[in-house]
Amino acid sequence: MKITNYYNNLILDCDGVILDSNFLKEKNIYESVLKFTNEETARNFTQYFIDNNGLPREQKVKTYFGNTELFESIITHYNNLNQTSLLNAPFTLGFEDFLNKVNTLKCYVLSGGDEEELNLIFKSKRIDNKFVKIMGAPKTKFQHLLDLNLSGKTLYIGDSRLDYEVAKKFQYDFIFMTDYTQFTQWKDFFGDKPDVKIINNLSVIC
Repeated sequence: MKITNYYNNLILDCDGVILDSNFLKEKNIYESVLKFTNEETARNFTQYFIDNNGLPREQKVKTYFGNTELFESIITHYNNLNQTSLLNAPFTLGFEDFLNKVNTLKCYVLSGGDEEELNLIFKSKRIDNKFVKIMGAPKTKFQHLLDLNLSGKTLYIGDSRLDYEVAKKFQYDFIFMTDYTQFTQWKDFFGDKPDVKIINNLSVIC
């Protein structure tokens, strides 16, 4: 699949598309909630957190726990865990070759992760200069794309239901990537959506 022949812009989600980091973040959020609550709350919130992958972490924690000291404590601890562990998160299979082969496109990162954190990670991995813009929380994915107002044909590659919904809202072509996703119902969800291409990882479109 030669996407450089068809598109002007490429949007990539980060966790589960660029980095194999979904389950690392799951561990970090579970530990952060457990530190300040109890095991049942930590389990329940972690599932809520996963079910809403793609939304800013602040939005998820605040919706669940309210604007309280508990919210601040959980977010602070989670951020601290991410800042150390995510620096060592590996790239997904095929990502580096893929990135080199799409360098004629305008490439963007669009993540629910913290934008400052993303820039730090990408700079550490020396790929920050490969992207026109690295976009993350606290702004939502929808808000970022509304502000960006891209022109030209655009492809969005993601691994969550929200990624698909955002792509559809902006009428971008969408590819769903399965190898690292936490969206366990993806087969049923995309079963009646023949316009969505399903791939295991980025090696198939290098």
